[in-house]
Amino acid sequence: MINIVRIALKTLAFKAKAFEDSTKIPMVSQKRTLLEYLYRNKFTEYGIKYNFSAIKSVEEYQKSVPINDWRPFDPMLSGWRKANRVYLLR
Repeated sequence: MINIVRIALKTLAFKAKAFEDSTKIPMVSQKRTLLEYLYRNKFTEYGIKYNFSAIKSVEEYQKSVPINDWRPFDPMLSGWRKANRVYLLR
């Protein structure tokens, strides 16, 4: 039982350190997170529409993807509901 606790604590300590490190350089962490989301979602309807696979920087993202409220998503969401697909992002 003690070995399991040690392993759990080491895992949590590693994650806590990674989080703490990310707060020291927030722009780098945010860029990495954005690029990860773009990569994971490049084959979604929205990712294809805005060519996520070609976006390699924050600046390209800002130029390519418009700022939206929920209204542009409504037709996609309605179609997904009919097809029993309820995801927007992966």
